[in-house]
Amino acid sequence: MTNYENQELQSRLPRQVLPWMIWGIGTAFVLFQFLLQLSSGVLVGQLMHDFSMTALSAGIMSGAYYYIYVILQTPAGMLIDRFGAKILLTIGGLISASGCALFAMSHQIWQADVARVLMGGGSSFAYVGTLYLISNWFPARYFSLMLGLSDFVATIATIAANVYVAKLIEQMSWRVSMGGAAVIAASIGILSWIIIKNRPHETHAPKKQTAKQFWQHAVSVFTNPYLWLNGIFIGVVFAIVSVFSGMWGIPFISLVQNIQTSQATLVVSMIFVGLAFGCPVIGMIYPLVRDHLRAVYVSAALILGILLAWLIYWPPTSLVLYGGIMAVMGVFSCVYVLSFTYVKESVSPDVQTTAIGFTNALCVGTVPFFQPLVGYILHLSANWRHRGVGLEVYDAVDYQWALSVLPLSLLIAAVLGWFIFSKKTAEEESPATMTADW
Repeated sequence: MTNYENQELQSRLPRQVLPWMIWGIGTAFVLFQFLLQLSSGVLVGQLMHDFSMTALSAGIMSGAYYYIYVILQTPAGMLIDRFGAKILLTIGGLISASGCALFAMSHQIWQADVARVLMGGGSSFAYVGTLYLISNWFPARYFSLMLGLSDFVATIATIAANVYVAKLIEQMSWRVSMGGAAVIAASIGILSWIIIKNRPHETHAPKKQTAKQFWQHAVSVFTNPYLWLNGIFIGVVFAIVSVFSGMWGIPFISLVQNIQTSQATLVVSMIFVGLAFGCPVIGMIYPLVRDHLRAVYVSAALILGILLAWLIYWPPTSLVLYGGIMAVMGVFSCVYVLSFTYVKESVSPDVQTTAIGFTNALCVGTVPFFQPLVGYILHLSANWRHRGVGLEVYDAVDYQWALSVLPLSLLIAAVLGWFIFSKKTAEEESPATMTADW
């Protein structure tokens, strides 16, 4: 379909419908990105068996997605600020599809690693591209709400899809599920090209910056110490979702509760129930807590640390209670919605997507650090405590040693949260507020 035909199709869509269709495509890509990030926890058992991997190798393979994803987050934001989301979401969807297809056909560890890199590279445009579209297609006062609504839809669908994939893998094969993921990613890419338009009225687009002006604004983002602290803070919080809930928590719960992977996945997925219902609420109350973000950040990090320590060191025997605690953790993890809104308001409109991409890079950048770190500590503990057994055997104590890095990191995050919103920050910042004319 040519660009002219795309414009004809868009012009025939009702003005009230087109923004929601564009938002829906972006949100679908965010959902797909979440599934790719969290698929390791569902697949890890069969992958370790089929590829004869150790826990360390599995952590590296899972982290391969995040390595390229993190590297490309800031460039993705910069490219979207310069060229718009339409073309980049299209390319990203097709690259993700090729990665899923290669993963489904992989028979060597290096092939699976390359496939995960392609998945991470393609999906690196999903989140920042969706926030760019929300900024352009919805009034500024609804940014937090629409961000929370996107995460609500994505997390609710992730719960259902994650459990379905776990059951599918138990009955059939992980290769079938990854083949289906390739089809979904390709469909997102095609729909992005056909439906998405960068702005309601291209004639109202901001004046194009020179390359020198753009880089000057970009450097101001990269050298802002408070954006660094903010990104690292929410990165530690995000590690709870991606490292514990997305990978190592599933085999840990399966072991300590003596249940199947699909049941453990359902328990872990309760964190997404908390995320799903907490994100829209947090988005709505942002104006009320804008002047109290320090207290919100510190409290959220401390509560998350206490709850996670409870689940790791004194795991409840009741699956209902375990799932309930995971749901509460999901609610407090929603603090990241406030973080992205704060970032958007704190930088020039010309580089908002760049700043969001930079923040998301710091956020997700903790995952390729923590995932192999947990796998490495698990590997060391198993070799030290079970010498002479042959193949590595992991028990509950091994997992507890390895997972200890997460609650400890949340204590550090609480300290960072205290310094992000200092008096100096308020004095130096002049938040940019954008208004919509429709």
